[in-house]
Amino acid sequence: MLNESQYQSPSSNWFVPANAKHLWAPDMTSNYLGSFVLLVPDVSNISDSAPPAAGLHTSSKIGVSTSSSPFGPFTYQRTLPISGYASDPSIVWPGDDVFPWLVYADGDYGTSSSYPCGQASIVRLPFEFDSLLSTPKRLSISGLPSTFNGCANNTKPYIEGPEIYQFYNGYGGYYLVFAAKLSNQNEVIAYAWSDTVDGTYTYKGTIMGGSSTEWTNQASIVQLSNGHYLFFYHDGPSGSNRNRKLHAECLYFNADGTIQPITRSTSINTLKSCWH
Repeated sequence: MLNESQYQSPSSNWFVPANAKHLWAPDMTSNYLGSFVLLVPDVSNISDSAPPAAGLHTSSKIGVSTSSSPFGPFTYQRTLPISGYASDPSIVWPGDDVFPWLVYADGDYGTSSSYPCGQASIVRLPFEFDSLLSTPKRLSISGLPSTFNGCANNTKPYIEGPEIYQFYNGYGGYYLVFAAKLSNQNEVIAYAWSDTVDGTYTYKGTIMGGSSTEWTNQASIVQLSNGHYLFFYHDGPSGSNRNRKLHAECLYFNADGTIQPITRSTSINTLKSCWH
């Protein structure tokens, strides 16, 4: 368990106010040095009153905590030295690289270079998770549909919750799975692929999304020991009480490596089919 109080030490140079409630979209990995590393975002300003709109989060950073066990307890160590907004961390270990890469959400609902519209960025990290081995790079995704909505007059679609995978299911490259806003502000889970981990990525389609319960929707994919895949996701409607719920579905690939769109199920029997 990690509590926000660990981020409230003035000596950490990253003071999170009490009740910030911004411990969103964490990720955990092993650093191959005997520790488990937990990456959790939080904000140093609960509701930034920054242009272009009050309530826009601009102070999100990614905290690094470690433990000798994947179950914790975890102890805060440092903040990743990424300049600007950083949230929704996800680690990928490319098969041809000995160092991890971090893909993360870069920006909230901004419309300027200082406060950008949500995008996905990537940076290379060392085993110690204490510095950056490359300059953060905003991922380029070609072929995004016009139905994806931007921020105000910004034509770039709003993207968050990015994750990168190597599935080896008919396509040998990298899959970028991400959430994107539609013009009605509901969210879809879409994907793109690339031959290199840092892109350029080519949009391939939507896996799930767009219903009235999906003002927010982010997803992670896990491969079972039998080779099948589970698609975990949360959703939540718009309004003042955006109560998120956690769900899971089976995920299937076509022979060419494309992902079959997922229709939400209401029966546990549908999920059980992944185990057979």
